[in-house]
Amino acid sequence: MTQFCSLILNFALRTVFIYTLGIQYTGISSVFSDILTMLSLSELGIGTAIATALYKPLHDHDQAKIRKLMLFYKQAYRLIAFLILIMGIILIPFLNYFINDIPDIEENIRIIFLFYIIKTAASYLLIYKATLLNADQKQYVVKLLEIICSIIRYTTEIVLLLLFQQYMFYLIIEVVAIIVQNYIISKQVEKQYPFAFTRTIEHLSDTEKKALYKDIKGLAMFRLSGAVGNSIDNILISSFISTVFAGMFSNYILIRRQLESIMHQFFNAVTPSIGSLVAENDSEKQYVVFKRMLFICFTVVNFCATSYFIMINPFIGIWIGDSFLLDKAIAFITAFDFFIYILLQLIASFRTANGIFVKGQYRPLITTILNVILSIILIQNYGIFGTILATVICRLVTQWYDPYLLCKYVFKKSFGKFYFIYWCYIALFLGCCTITYNISELLHIQSKMLNFLWKLGCCIIIPNVIVVILTGRSNELHYTIGLCINKLKKFRKQKQ
Repeated sequence: MTQFCSLILNFALRTVFIYTLGIQYTGISSVFSDILTMLSLSELGIGTAIATALYKPLHDHDQAKIRKLMLFYKQAYRLIAFLILIMGIILIPFLNYFINDIPDIEENIRIIFLFYIIKTAASYLLIYKATLLNADQKQYVVKLLEIICSIIRYTTEIVLLLLFQQYMFYLIIEVVAIIVQNYIISKQVEKQYPFAFTRTIEHLSDTEKKALYKDIKGLAMFRLSGAVGNSIDNILISSFISTVFAGMFSNYILIRRQLESIMHQFFNAVTPSIGSLVAENDSEKQYVVFKRMLFICFTVVNFCATSYFIMINPFIGIWIGDSFLLDKAIAFITAFDFFIYILLQLIASFRTANGIFVKGQYRPLITTILNVILSIILIQNYGIFGTILATVICRLVTQWYDPYLLCKYVFKKSFGKFYFIYWCYIALFLGCCTITYNISELLHIQSKMLNFLWKLGCCIIIPNVIVVILTGRSNELHYTIGLCINKLKKFRKQKQ
């Protein structure tokens, strides 16, 4: 629900942003955000390592251990905020290398970038406390506070943009909002876990720190791969093509990232539950749960990715006009990358919950190097399509290794069987895209809205019917249907 509210607010703000400031500012905002995402690599997966380390002490009510972990986390995030600030300032003289054509705007782009640096650095202050709620399966508290702050923030930004059409007002609100939001969340955490933040001189032992550093080292590689995979495309588009095209593509990425955020709520919610499952030390049970979750994940992302491919251009045409449309091939390859990325996120959730950080730690480094090289080559020959294709190729070629580790060290199962299922899901997605697209193109409707509704109907019905028909005998489908029926029964009882 909070993510849906966030989606509406994002679209409202982006619409006002485009019509009051223009596509050039949109491009700058998108590129600078992605550059700072790369700088955020200094976090190196510390948050994930701490969250994983918190599962057991929370379960055992070990207050002393929780205090030690949160003190370590506090010190680490203060250092990270400082590093981001310094590295960002060092980058300022080299901004010309990231922007192919500096747009003709009244503000100095270096001042704009400085605001983005401050905002990113400030986001690491106090927010470390929210990890305690997340690890304790109370992320809904964080999300509720975030959406309340976001409503106030977005409303203020929209009003100021409409009244003054000044980018600097928008940037000031962004910085102030992130500081206020983190302060409110931190105070809420302190109320729920007062013992975790009492003044203490207790520190983690050298052995405990060594174990954490070992996990952080492994996670750093995964963070590197994730940040590059999600940010490199827009930076290269701005560097090799233009900021305007980066701005146009950012509209496509905005919608994709909103869908990803919705899916991430699922992954963030279930990872601590998987952590509890891991504590049972039952590999067979984990495997059964994994297959069920993989099927549910596939069903949802198959629908989302197919709908994205079919409906993104009609939606943008209605939203901000046909002049902002990109080629259908770009829509398809973006949807395909989104599909693969989400399936891999489920695997990452199981890997994280099982603490597999060190094994396979160099796989992400290989993925990152290959992605950068291939993206630079393909963008020069195939433009925007080429850089996303490079990301897809890298995911397919290298990231099979993560499920291999799960099969070998966690499930104790044959990797070949999983890999066969994985490629069947990819083939099924491609089939759903092809069939749904061809059927949706049978009617040529002049009205943009009616055409959008027709395509929406096709996306709701066709991919889901295909999945039900082709997986009708699977245990995973029967489990999913039973789960939905039970949830509906519980909902009706609660309503009564």
